Amino acid sequence: MKNYGLSPNLITYNTLIDGFCNIGKLSKALSLFGQMKLDGQLPTLVTYNTLISGFSKSGNFKRATNLVREMGERGITPSKVTYTILIDAIVRSGDMEKALAMYYSMEKLGMAADVYTIGALINGWCSKDRMLEASKLFNSMEMMHLHPSDVIYNMMINGYCREGSSYRALRSLRDMREKGMIPNVASYCSTIHALCKDRKLKEAEFLGEEMLSLGLKPSNAVYNVLSLAKEDDR
Repeated sequence: MKNYGLSPNLITYNTLIDGFCNIGKLSKALSLFGQMKLDGQLPTLVTYNTLISGFSKSGNFKRATNLVREMGERGITPSKVTYTILIDAIVRSGDMEKALAMYYSMEKLGMAADVYTIGALINGWCSKDRMLEASKLFNSMEMMHLHPSDVIYNMMINGYCREGSSYRALRSLRDMREKGMIPNVASYCSTIHALCKDRKLKEAEFLGEEMLSLGLKPSNAVYNVLSLAKEDDR
């Protein structure tokens, strides 16, 4: 642009930085970040959140936290989005203790968690098969006046299935349907497997039929497990 006598404005810089972050070219994004400051364009909360998200997803938490520190030095207060980005990235790294510490820091600053923040933490507990902690967080959403999304329900259902709690998985699936949400194929298939394992064949068969009525195709593994369960039940 400069070759044509045009100077990039804030929107242009933010768009380019976002684009480079999305394709993983963080060094390019950081170079543009430095250039925009040299050009007298002041980075905004959006600029910082974009970079923090990029570095967090790449696992470079040191750079991400340095950017948060720089935000503060420039008088820009990290937002709920900033904290959620960091919490989600830390959860994906497997450090739930650090993720919870970040969550509590957010609360101390008077920022109310949203569905995405709680969802990230629930995902962390489910990934570690810590369903008691996941359930506590899930149940606390009502007190926070938050409505679990279909993504969160699917996390819980698959988590319950992995721990062998077919009853809890089925109850969550039913709750989801009552609220007008459609569980994904993985949630149905996992629940059917768990029900068959617990010899709850009628419930498993009903779910298989329900899947078909919703236009969802059970996997071959589900057909096989239902067939085997029927044979064993004879």
